Parts: sequence; structure tokens; C-alpha cells
Amino acid sequence: MGGMMIIVQQARQHSYDGVMIMGYTAEGIHLTFNGQKLRAADLLPPVEQAPDYSDTDRAGSRETFHWDDVPAEVIAADDALAVQTPSVIGHDSIRTLIVAEDAAIIDVPVYICLGERDVSPYPHAEPGYFRSSSDVTLHMLPRSGHCQTFASTRRLMWDRMHDWSRRVADSPQAGQR
Repeated sequence: MGGMMIIVQQARQHSYDGVMIMGYTAEGIHLTFNGQKLRAADLLPPVEQAPDYSDTDRAGSRETFHWDDVPAEVIAADDALAVQTPSVIGHDSIRTLIVAEDAAIIDVPVYICLGERDVSPYPHAEPGYFRSSSDVTLHMLPRSGHCQTFASTRRLMWDRMHDWSRRVADSPQAGQR
């Protein structure tokens, strides 16, 4: 949901000199089950049947969320900290093309990081949604699921994010909003 909110906020409020979209897709969330991607919007219950807040059984999301080398203790710790999700915004965040129009408005540099096995059905298509930005970086983090910070390769992402943010902060356009 965080990626969705950043896209909407930047499109409508122009808050930042650059945005990082981590593990989110303008196409629509897809989950991996038994090696196959399924569109999450097809798995939603009817809106009138959704509670205000929902608990999600995260066991079914492990293939999407984590690479096979993430220790069971790390996954258990993450699961122990899980909180209920507001259903309306949670459901909206996985709908197909929910932020496509907003993404098209963003005119600042965009850094997109997706795990090798993440929620985008077509990772290399993601930059195309940010049509107004002249600087879109797609970083595919190897051996990572959706939870990139738990990946054994996370340092690659952190270094890339650091370098990218320094470049944006040092650009002549920074601070002109």
C-alpha cells in the first residue's frame, strides 16, 4: 500500500524531488502460487463482504514475499509483527491499474525496485507507466521476493537506493518544487 500512496501523493501534491517505488506495480498486484502469477484482484471478496480490517494468513504469501533462502526465524518474526490491514485501501491497492493515471503524471525521477519474484506481472513494463518522468530507474533485485529488505541480496538494493537518492538530491532541479 505504501507504493500506491506515494504514487498518488506525488501525482496530486508534487511533494518530492524524486520518488522510490519499492515492491509495487502500476499494472496491478499479482501473487505467486506454485510458480505461477495470479492477479490478486481476482481473489478479492465482494466489497460488501469485506470487514473494516482484516487479518491475512501470510503463509499463502510466502512464495511471493520471500526468496527461498530467508531464514524461518526471520519470517516468523515478521509474521509476529503483522497487524490488521484496512480492507478498503488494502483491496484498492491490489486492483488492476489503480494508479496508472497517477503514475503517468509524475514528472520527477523515479526509482522502482522489484524483487526477482515480486508482485509485478511484467517488471520491465513498469517504467512505461511513468510517462512524464524523464528519469526512471528499474532495479530488479536478484534472489528476492516482495520483501526486499529480508533478501540476502538487500545490500545491493540499499547501495543502489543510496546512490540514486544522492544523485537526485545533487541535481540542479532538487528543491525547486
